[in-house]
Amino acid sequence: MPLIRLNHKVIYFAHVPKTAGSSLLEFFDAIGGTVVLSAVDLKVAYPAARQARRRQWEVTSPQHLPAAATNGLINPEFYDAAFMFTRHPEDRLLSEYRWRKKYGKSWVRRLGFSSWFQFFQGVYSQRSSVLDGHLLPQSAYVQPQMQVFALEDGFQAFAQWLSEVAEMDPIDPQLVPRVNTADPTTIPLPPEDQQQINAFYAQDFERFGYQPRGAVANPKQPGTSNGLWHITGRVYGRLKRNALNIY
Repeated sequence: MPLIRLNHKVIYFAHVPKTAGSSLLEFFDAIGGTVVLSAVDLKVAYPAARQARRRQWEVTSPQHLPAAATNGLINPEFYDAAFMFTRHPEDRLLSEYRWRKKYGKSWVRRLGFSSWFQFFQGVYSQRSSVLDGHLLPQSAYVQPQMQVFALEDGFQAFAQWLSEVAEMDPIDPQLVPRVNTADPTTIPLPPEDQQQINAFYAQDFERFGYQPRGAVANPKQPGTSNGLWHITGRVYGRLKRNALNIY
């Protein structure tokens, strides 16, 4: 839930993981905005927390708090406008997987997508904050009267909206940089994986108008798989009740 002060306006940014959030935060810095509540990991921000091997902020970094948690902390009347970006759920999930393959722990980097997704669906069923909330559906971030942009549409409409909200001269959308890019290699998905993705993010497909890919008939419901990796994830989720952003 980063808050940005820009030209005397306060803007709430619902930072949905893997939807160009880091690029947008650098963009705000480039155009003179002041950003707060965007620390990626409070263990880095506060050495005492690192020494204690635990967070000083519940189970996710503040930038990824969903709407339900944000509303308990910040009165919507505090900010002048709010926005978020969305992304096709399958592309978003594959981006997360590629990032974990590059930066995750060694055992995670060895997992194929099917095993990885099965495992983390299992953990998610016990602890939705796993991976710093990166698996949460995008619908969880929506606030009333929030402006929603699709990443697939680029940044032109966003830049125009922002300049109007902040009462500024036109803002160049090309100022949004590309950061945190990962390996763009295509990951072939079997029908079973696509069905699981379609079921897991069914609410996002419906709410934001994205079209599911692959077979969509009679999809399995999320969390119903009895695969070994899924069961292992459920067990792990039960055992590790705190600070599950360790992957």
